[in-house]
Amino acid sequence: MKQRKKLQKQILQAFLRPFHLVEVEYGHPMSIGKVTGEVKSNKRYPESFQLGSMPKRRLAIVLKATQRKATGLVQVVPISSVQPSGHDQSCVEVTDMIAPFGFSSYKKQCWAICGMVEHVSATRIFAPEIDFGGRKHPPSFKAVLKGEDKKSIQRALVHGVEAQAVVEEKNDQIALRDKQIIELQKQLEQLQMQLKTAEIHEAIAREYSEILEDNFEDAVARRIMSEMACSVSDA
Repeated sequence: MKQRKKLQKQILQAFLRPFHLVEVEYGHPMSIGKVTGEVKSNKRYPESFQLGSMPKRRLAIVLKATQRKATGLVQVVPISSVQPSGHDQSCVEVTDMIAPFGFSSYKKQCWAICGMVEHVSATRIFAPEIDFGGRKHPPSFKAVLKGEDKKSIQRALVHGVEAQAVVEEKNDQIALRDKQIIELQKQLEQLQMQLKTAEIHEAIAREYSEILEDNFEDAVARRIMSEMACSVSDA
């Protein structure tokens, strides 16, 4: 078993070297058939592909291949034909980089999305089909980025990591702020409860004060009347 794993690791590292170009089968989004006969999106089924995830078979750049238990994991940078925003430095156009390899399925403009570095199973990796001048060649893992092309990807990867770190920091700040807001809301509720209790106590005290004041005035009046009655009887 150990020898088998060692052999698999050697095969992975031999064919899937850093900055080699491969195809990754991510799978395809599905449509859902309703009982009414309508065909809708699969947004209610989180176990299937959703918006924002990488679908279909696409070209990718290998960063690292490692053996993990029964299979291998490959770290890749996906390549997309969707043009990123102009200020995103974690994306780099690779149209001219891959053109010399004659990949038959990639004739459009495309960009390496270095902010979406992913780990995929080695079983999802395929060798791209090559087509030079209308003549097809057997798929192979020989296409590799070198020189300035490689450096461009490395620079974009640095920006991608930095951008991810910034996003994580912002998320941590938002989580901390949300926690502080919850604590402040609890404190506000406690203060409101204390204020309400104080108002109730004040109302009760005022009521008792009025009762005591009324009783005192009645007692004084009764005392005066009693003394007046005594004076009349003595006379």
